Amino acid sequence: SYSQKFLNQFTTSQSADLYNSTGYNGQISDIYQNISTKNESSNSPEIVSNILSNSNSPTTSKVIQSWISLLGNSGLSWRNFNQQITFMPFAMTDLMSSQKFDGERLSWASDKDFVVATSLQAEPVVLDSIGTLENKIFAQAVSEAVEESAQTIPLSLISVATELSSAPTYQSSAQLPSGANSLKYSTNAWFGGPSDQQIDLPTNIDASELSIFDVTTASSSAVGLLAAPASYAGILGTTEASLASPLVNQLAYGLSDLAPPAIFQNGKIGMPSEVQTGSSLNTQFNELSSELTTRLADGAYVDNTSAAYMVKQIQSEQTIDDSFYLTIFSNSISTPESGIAMPGVSQTQAFTVTSDIADLFGYSDGKVVDSAVITNTTLGNQLTPSPHVFSLDAWDDIEPLWTYGSGAIDISLYRLSVETVDNEAFGVEAGQSGFVDIYVSRNSGSAPAPYKASNLSAYEQNYDVFRKGISNGGFKHLSESFGVVSNQIQPYEGASSSELISAAITVAGADTGVGIKKIAPLSRAQNKSDQLSFRGSDDDDIILHPKTDAVIRGGEGSDLHLMKHANRSSSQKSKISKSIIMDFEGEDKILFNRRQFGRKLTFEHAINRRQKKSFQESEADFVFFDHGALPGGDQTRTSRLCYNANGSKAGWGDEGGLFVHFHNGYELTLSDLASF
Repeated sequence: SYSQKFLNQFTTSQSADLYNSTGYNGQISDIYQNISTKNESSNSPEIVSNILSNSNSPTTSKVIQSWISLLGNSGLSWRNFNQQITFMPFAMTDLMSSQKFDGERLSWASDKDFVVATSLQAEPVVLDSIGTLENKIFAQAVSEAVEESAQTIPLSLISVATELSSAPTYQSSAQLPSGANSLKYSTNAWFGGPSDQQIDLPTNIDASELSIFDVTTASSSAVGLLAAPASYAGILGTTEASLASPLVNQLAYGLSDLAPPAIFQNGKIGMPSEVQTGSSLNTQFNELSSELTTRLADGAYVDNTSAAYMVKQIQSEQTIDDSFYLTIFSNSISTPESGIAMPGVSQTQAFTVTSDIADLFGYSDGKVVDSAVITNTTLGNQLTPSPHVFSLDAWDDIEPLWTYGSGAIDISLYRLSVETVDNEAFGVEAGQSGFVDIYVSRNSGSAPAPYKASNLSAYEQNYDVFRKGISNGGFKHLSESFGVVSNQIQPYEGASSSELISAAITVAGADTGVGIKKIAPLSRAQNKSDQLSFRGSDDDDIILHPKTDAVIRGGEGSDLHLMKHANRSSSQKSKISKSIIMDFEGEDKILFNRRQFGRKLTFEHAINRRQKKSFQESEADFVFFDHGALPGGDQTRTSRLCYNANGSKAGWGDEGGLFVHFHNGYELTLSDLASF
């Protein structure tokens, strides 16, 4: 969305072929290999080995030790890890550090809302340690919408695209659950320590100070819960963690920078690179609490798919009666045999889904409906708010719509008709219907995060198989899921909307400053239809079409015809103003105003009357039909573009119908159209 160099990897098949060699994955593999070589003889810090050797989850311990060995090169700081590894290719670290979350994006992402998942830690996390083991300063989040036993509280980082005018603009915010939210500060000082403080937080927080790098660091902090001593009960066992409490506290402090710090002062969220240390317990406690400092954790602890965050954002912008369409990708290291079988599924094809998908339907353990808090096994056993946002009966009589497999990797697509259920932690309201496309991919040889260099070989395998899957039936389904169509009218890149409008209405002859000449003023033609008549110059003209019917001759140049009609004309026979263009040809273009006709406009070219009728009853916005192509047709007067104002209903709709009549019988194509 921000790095053109990253995007360029995928613009051609040839460049996409290089993704695993000289592209992003190949570059990351080289960085990991260098780190592995340096760290071959190094081990995790002794305190980590001592604590984790007693873990009741050997797999979790191995993952944590692998991560810490890798992160040791970054000073055990998640922010440094992202700077030095994740975004090092293509100089993305510099780009994303200087680019604000509400700043400029690449054009393909300019009209999209971003919803990024992270979380506040609801168990005390270590902010600083002053002197002895017993002088640690802790912060924890409290929310009345989240069960007290949960260890995380959902925090959405949102960048909303406003309506496009002269340039796209964005409003960024951080959203907490509805109701009362606060940060609580405490110490473990035996005596002489400051009193606990609890300070309220607003639900809607200004995020304009965050950079893209801040947002990605917050969302990806995969081992951030290690900054909370309570997390080690889920890793070591409750008794063992309690007996080793002083060491656990010290370990949480030593690993605290794996949880990115954040401040919530004056209604804004900011993310400093580190928590400033202090020498006096009371002074430092007052400083950190007054700045509302805390630490964040990866949103994966709440919901690995982020879908619950998405549903909340959808409901904030729609009414409960509006349908929605959501696409979810769940990548897993589970096998089909170890997955969760959803109740009510078709018996014609046995299949299972990943736990992350089951969580969304309140079926995390595959046995009973979930309560408000579930056990998440991303990092040992941690208690997190349930992301249950869809009714379980959506799986009745469902089977995969499309499958693909290669070697150890299998991919399945499920298309469900869903209805939301109440979820207080995420602020989701019951009763909204929609459709969800769920793509589940599994590779037992892969990993949930690249905590060692060999994992990148599995990612290489995933990438290659996914591409093959897309070429073997997947493309059609992905296109439907994303609403991406080959006939979508693209934005005009030559000038902004305000520049185009300004140039089109100014007196003739002067230079516009955007490489296009202005046109002659309008005059009324004296003819039977009493239509307006335009005549452009022999230069490149910008012609703003009027609110009533008009006959237009652009002249010799490459003309832009701006369509910014009022919905109805003065004619009694037609309810939409239409234009007759006498000389449309060559590099001429028709531009549709997005504010009036919509952001995502589609174009269809009908080759016969039956196809014209079919498109007339489809979701196509504009339909071109050349009567002159039919036997006996008049080649000079019958090329027409129609506006379909009522979607898939019969007819063009009250505000639709004939839109542009090309008097010279021009054969209109998608390349002749753009939006502004």
